[in-house]
Amino acid sequence: MLDVNVELAGKTVLVTGSAGFIGSGLVRCLLESGEQVNVVGIDNMNGYYDVSLKEYRQKKLEEAAAASEGSFVFIRGDIADGRQSKGYSKNTVRRSS
Repeated sequence: MLDVNVELAGKTVLVTGSAGFIGSGLVRCLLESGEQVNVVGIDNMNGYYDVSLKEYRQKKLEEAAAASEGSFVFIRGDIADGRQSKGYSKNTVRRSS
């Protein structure tokens, strides 16, 4: 395993595909890191994979955020949509609890 020392306290991390298998795992690890990290997750929740499973993961991430030192904001959208993504960086980070 690659050992990388990255200071995340006070940082904001954008995770695309945050309701998917890999993205949700990354968000969970970030929230459970003990750092006060702000995570912004984005997922278009398309039907390529089971949407109910994505919704379940999303709910679990919100619960993990409430129990963590960090925060989590979920945006349902497509990062490839330039019109939609222009406002993502403005006023998106807030405590999820």
